[in-house]
Amino acid sequence: MNRRQYLVAVGTAAVAGCAGQPTDVSCERRGGTEPMNVGTDGTITDPGGYWPTPTGPYDGTRSVRDPARFDTTPRPAWRREVPDRGDVLLAGGRLYVTDDSYDPEQIVALDPTDGRLLWETPTPEFEAEVIAGPDRLYAVDAATMLVFDPETRTTARPFSFEWKYDPAVIVAVDGDQVFFAGGDPRRLHAVVDGSSQWSVPISQGLKNNTGAAISDGVMYVTDYKRLRAIAVDTGEVLWEQSGSSFRGRHVSVQGDRLFLSGNGVAAVDATTGEPRWRHPAPPGRTVRAAVGRRQVFVRTQTVDGTGSRLFTYDHTDSTPIACGQLSPFVNNSDVVTDGDLQVTGGVIKNSDKMFVQARRPGEPLVWRIVRDGRYPVRLCAGRDALFLRYGSTLEAISLS
Repeated sequence: MNRRQYLVAVGTAAVAGCAGQPTDVSCERRGGTEPMNVGTDGTITDPGGYWPTPTGPYDGTRSVRDPARFDTTPRPAWRREVPDRGDVLLAGGRLYVTDDSYDPEQIVALDPTDGRLLWETPTPEFEAEVIAGPDRLYAVDAATMLVFDPETRTTARPFSFEWKYDPAVIVAVDGDQVFFAGGDPRRLHAVVDGSSQWSVPISQGLKNNTGAAISDGVMYVTDYKRLRAIAVDTGEVLWEQSGSSFRGRHVSVQGDRLFLSGNGVAAVDATTGEPRWRHPAPPGRTVRAAVGRRQVFVRTQTVDGTGSRLFTYDHTDSTPIACGQLSPFVNNSDVVTDGDLQVTGGVIKNSDKMFVQARRPGEPLVWRIVRDGRYPVRLCAGRDALFLRYGSTLEAISLS
């Protein structure tokens, strides 16, 4: 299995008071539900003629096979109104918007190149987070795996545990394998076509899409204070480490290093499990790290009541090389990296405007997009585009 290259996103807010003169590509907002088409130059296209298939342990919105390059001038491609609750997922050549404001929940399918509505359908079984695989959408109903087929718009229930106290969770999706944890005693199963290929014991600490990362046929799983490397084809535990140095809720992988976040930040050798370095700061609980080729970006949820901060670490050193004060108004925005640039969103201080911007730590901005409103910004990353979700607006920004 080839190494997955990830666009990893974690929740963040915006750096207030940034230096440099960005390229401003703001444009007037259009109301209604019609897409904002700008012709051939603004159409989001893929040189290979297809949209990348999301892989790995994330939910499809933040992980694609080939990373984008974010240092080109972004161009608005289209914009449309969408439900202001739920999530956005890119999978199998479609852009999905989940809408949990209705009963039953809805799934809306859009064409990512122009924003056209393809179809929408109710999904009464879905009552929790929706997770994307290469060509299916997944969710959990108590102790049962739900699999939604976008072609037939039907939901199957291929695998379930005996219900006890804690709900089951989908840990990761990798190709046709779905890693599903639950039962009593709790176990992690690799499920293919409704059957368990293998299973290993797991603790109560594993949550949806938080404690796992997959690279080169190996799943790295953390549950409370234990970190394990498991062969995805056989379930063999390749190595296991435990102790305070391995405490974390999120795992990210880049090359031969793992990065644990959620309770401080730690770097671990992916081959042996030996710790490289650990930093108990930043203060406040951290979210999943966004890992570039040389640097790691980690956001805190809160710091001393003054709002979040974004810390930047070198891969090889536990000393933070940058710390930016984040906007206290936005606590649910994302940071995405193409391996070099960090792309963040947030609110401009003392204004009713929000932004998305790209920069290298310690350098002037590469570009900035400004919009009206004070909303958290959710970023859905594709190889040639960024999809911005703010309030009830979904906007596509072409990077090709």
